[in-house]
Amino acid sequence: MITAIHQPNFLPWLGYFHKINNCDTFIILDNVQFSRRMFYHRNKIKSSKGTIWLTVPVHDVYGKTLIKDIKIDKTQKWKIKHLNSIVHNYSKASYFNLYIDDIKNIFNQEWRYLIDLNMKIINWIIEKLEIKVNLVLASDLNCSGRSTELLVNLCLKTGTDIYLSGPSGKNYLTESLFEENGIELIFHNFIHPVYPQLYGDFQPKLSVIDMLLNCGPDSKKILLNE
Repeated sequence: MITAIHQPNFLPWLGYFHKINNCDTFIILDNVQFSRRMFYHRNKIKSSKGTIWLTVPVHDVYGKTLIKDIKIDKTQKWKIKHLNSIVHNYSKASYFNLYIDDIKNIFNQEWRYLIDLNMKIINWIIEKLEIKVNLVLASDLNCSGRSTELLVNLCLKTGTDIYLSGPSGKNYLTESLFEENGIELIFHNFIHPVYPQLYGDFQPKLSVIDMLLNCGPDSKKILLNE
């Protein structure tokens, strides 16, 4: 069984779902520390003036809160701003009408915790891309450890034979721990596809909704370079 592990990002980019597609089990690492410098509560879309950020305002207790415990700041009108940005910048996209009602429905729900919003979006995109995978929350597995040790323990708990790491894992993983526990370590290789976009030159590494709204049902084939 091939397993990958990653934090629950907000409106993730294409590479996130390419990785999900290449594993049997995808563990959502929700019980590690939240960081505002990452993509846990923000991501980019394309506009006529370049890329813009969509950021969910959150409460973070002195930078020590676990991702699963991060609460959304309901005092800010972020949902209206996000929807207005998506509608304004993608209303002329070829498949805007196919997905916009679903997107509005997601954003218009009452969200208290960031993890719940992110999981709703991730599951929705997996469904639209027709990806078959077993999603598991790390917090439900009750594994201890830090860094590589935690990843290995999560793999052991789920009966993993092969761990699919992001390419940056080469810089921080203790590879010998996987070998000692009978787990083969492989690294994800993702070649970013070029697809039709609005507003001039192609811009990579945007939220996957850029591809969905522009390419519709062809998105999975494009994602997999088929």
